[in-house]
Amino acid sequence: MSDVTFEKIDNQILNAKLSSDYYLEYYKKDFKDYSFAINHDNELIGYCICYQIERKLCIPFEGVKLNFISDIWKTIHKLQNKIQAHLDAIATQNGCSEVIVMDALDQSKLTDLGQGLLNANYNSRLVFEMTVGLKDFNEEVYYTKIRKSYKSLINWGRRSLEVTIIDRQNLSFERFIEFKKFHEKISGRQTRSDESWNIQYQMLEHGYGELILADYEGVLVAGSLFIDQFERTIYFTGVYERELFDYGISHYLLYHGICRSAARGNTSYFSLGCYETEIMDRKLYNIQFFKKGFAENLAPTILWRKVIGVESDITIPELEQSNL
Repeated sequence: MSDVTFEKIDNQILNAKLSSDYYLEYYKKDFKDYSFAINHDNELIGYCICYQIERKLCIPFEGVKLNFISDIWKTIHKLQNKIQAHLDAIATQNGCSEVIVMDALDQSKLTDLGQGLLNANYNSRLVFEMTVGLKDFNEEVYYTKIRKSYKSLINWGRRSLEVTIIDRQNLSFERFIEFKKFHEKISGRQTRSDESWNIQYQMLEHGYGELILADYEGVLVAGSLFIDQFERTIYFTGVYERELFDYGISHYLLYHGICRSAARGNTSYFSLGCYETEIMDRKLYNIQFFKKGFAENLAPTILWRKVIGVESDITIPELEQSNL
């Protein structure tokens, strides 16, 4: 008889420890990490990234995320039901008020997990994860797929900006601190702790991403931080001189960051976040519309939500969007 067990995730894999450390520093006492490995007959077959933020079981701005490292999970009887029950137990035992689970469609159909969550009276909301595939990535092909109006802006950035890469092979804490101070200047204040910045630099030291800086006429005017987080690369933070924004300083850095993420080879895809069709806030709409122009694919994604102790006729609020 096959045996499925759940164990605390090995924080040395998949950048799990540094990501968890960062979010703990960012959210402080409102954060706990309940991520777990999924084993079958003592063999690791997958993992679940699962955080508690305030009283929500989720990951920032998305839902709890499952990832399998082989196809053996498809043969395990009622595996998804067991995972769902484990998530519900974590939420109940730790006083969570709601659970949010992120799940993709399987060939236009609900996955077994989705079917189980539907049967368990989870509410659903359809969003679209904006992605670029990094396996067998071809820059020339990708360039043809981005929004047409972006191409002249990307070319301006390529010609006009002096780019510096901060990564494992080219570390510079001095320039990283310059980026931090530039962030404070554009934001008008320091928005998070020194330690959270230090953890981001540790991510670069360990090869989990890179910082791209751009100087214009000898002055720092833009910086974009890309982090390899679990199986995907994310656009973590972008800071730009507002007076030059219309020239395309953000466009070139994001494009360049996507291309370099493919060359780095740590992840299978680049995520620009989730696109919502019902977003009302104009600023957030503009942010997601900007990112959408770089997306190669819009992957239909279901956010399943269960409110603990409340009937299931409550709808899912709009996703927050932010650069942490």
